[in-house]
Amino acid sequence: MGRAIKKLNIKINRNLTFLILFVVGVIIGSIFANYLDPSQKDELGILNNYFLDKYSSITLNHIDLLRHIVLNRIRIVLYIWFFGLTFFGIPTIVIALLYFGISFGFMLSLGTIVYGSKGILLNLVFLFPHFLIYVPLVLYLIHKSFELCATLYYKKLAATKSYRLNNKQLFTEYILVLLLCTLVIIIGALVETFVNPGIVRWMIQRI
Repeated sequence: MGRAIKKLNIKINRNLTFLILFVVGVIIGSIFANYLDPSQKDELGILNNYFLDKYSSITLNHIDLLRHIVLNRIRIVLYIWFFGLTFFGIPTIVIALLYFGISFGFMLSLGTIVYGSKGILLNLVFLFPHFLIYVPLVLYLIHKSFELCATLYYKKLAATKSYRLNNKQLFTEYILVLLLCTLVIIIGALVETFVNPGIVRWMIQRI
């Protein structure tokens, strides 16, 4: 019972740390967006009038778009997964969480600056519904990567003690994590390619 409680406390503290890192990234991204001059905001922001007008009328090549999305999403998964095998796994996760936070904070703030409350709504629409798949996936991958790295190199941070698992079992489970993440990425990419553009166009026509 005591071990279970200790393991739970470790996971709760870990989740809080992940959340703090993400929030710090959001704050940094928001500050950066607010310090840009108007011309830079227009150039960097996807939420400008030119982009929105073109998006409403452009004909998408869904196969090329799907390939592009899968390759980009898989690259992120492989990056986090691979470094989880190394001594640099936990520092990599810290950098990844800050990066995700900065990207989200920058995008949200830029949309708000340009379009006000409508910008927030547009940004959320651009992320819907595929991010309902990606976010749990990334959280799952980060936890697995962190746990493997901690078990191998930072034993005090591990929720599962290394003597309970042999290396073969650890690596077999970790390969299954990659296969599962790849499958979910493909599902998310299909949703992002074939569902999201229709939702975005519908919203653009109503703002």
